[in-house]
Amino acid sequence: MRTILATLLPLELLPLLIIAGGLALVVGARRWARSLFAFAAMMLVLPIILDPLIDALPWWLLLPLVASAAFALLGAVASFIVGPRAAPHLIALLTADVIRWAWLTPFRLLRWLLIR
Repeated sequence: MRTILATLLPLELLPLLIIAGGLALVVGARRWARSLFAFAAMMLVLPIILDPLIDALPWWLLLPLVASAAFALLGAVASFIVGPRAAPHLIALLTADVIRWAWLTPFRLLRWLLIR
């Protein structure tokens, strides 16, 4: 979940990630260094691969992808705010509300049109 928030980092932060990875190597934190270098590499490689793929997708297929990314981002923020154990419950409740709203909205519109 934290990696989703990390993808929102600007590209200008890339030198700082590489410097932090080098500092982690000097200190002896090899896991941190490896993850920082891998994240810096992914920040460079993924836009090259994903931009043409996302541009080629039709709008009706892009909507569920954007919705799932929004829920994943919401999950990361909820995990930060309420904690990792309560976040899945919060996301499940919000997802159920969105599905209920999407299911009931056409019927409410129809009722509004018929009553009016």
